[in-house]
Amino acid sequence: MTARPLSPAKLCRENANCNAAAVSRPEALLGQLSLRAADGAERPNYFYFMPKDTDPTRPPLVSVHGISRNVEEHARAFAPLAAAQRRLLIAPHFDAARFDGFQRLARDTESVVENLWEDIESFTGVPQGPVDMVGFSAGAQFTHRYAMLNPQRIRSQVLVAAGWFTLPSERDSYPYGVKRDSRRGRRAAENLTRFLALPTLVLVGARDDLRDAALRRSPDIDIKQGINRIERASRWSCNFLQAATRAGVAPCLQFAVMPDCGHAFEDCVSRGGLVEQVGHWLRLG
Repeated sequence: MTARPLSPAKLCRENANCNAAAVSRPEALLGQLSLRAADGAERPNYFYFMPKDTDPTRPPLVSVHGISRNVEEHARAFAPLAAAQRRLLIAPHFDAARFDGFQRLARDTESVVENLWEDIESFTGVPQGPVDMVGFSAGAQFTHRYAMLNPQRIRSQVLVAAGWFTLPSERDSYPYGVKRDSRRGRRAAENLTRFLALPTLVLVGARDDLRDAALRRSPDIDIKQGINRIERASRWSCNFLQAATRAGVAPCLQFAVMPDCGHAFEDCVSRGGLVEQVGHWLRLG
């Protein structure tokens, strides 16, 4: 199916107590974006946006960048949505020096993310229960893998233009699957039923069909997941639904193709209606 972009006016109408001026003029929000710098290696830096009328009972919205690490662009893009929904926005920065391979949860990424949640709660006063997480490209890889290992931390997930996925199957070892032959494979397998119950939106651009340098390529991945991001998103969505059926879980998954955009985050926002689609999805949830 093709996602239909929603206008700022409609986005605002769909959210109670929306600040219409802020949503229609996102530049009014930019001065409210702030960077919280880490005081060591224990957590990543992060941009945050906290609307003046933040509802602390609403789950924070977390936006995770890809390997371009355009974290401020993510924060700027999703600030109007956070304002409309009166929720805290967090955009962590997994810098290359400390977090190479963050999309696979390499090194100590999991532990520093736990420290991130603790810092956010202490610094903002907003309780850190389950969050709504949006990941783009490598960020989508991070999001679904983190959710597989920590489903209690995620209320819903939006996976945008992932290069490749961890399949919900015990035939392949982690991070390709959830075979119980490693510590993370066992954890993912043990959490699989809970993971498959998470509301999940999978998005990809209609022109995101190139085998560019950032796309992981191997005969095994190409055969099992497809040769480009569109095929891989579609096949993973089917695998998710099939695994949920086998596990006796009633899945809540939607798959959509964003029109007129490839793999650039800016194009997905300006042409594909990414932010509006996320807002619509969160409202339905």
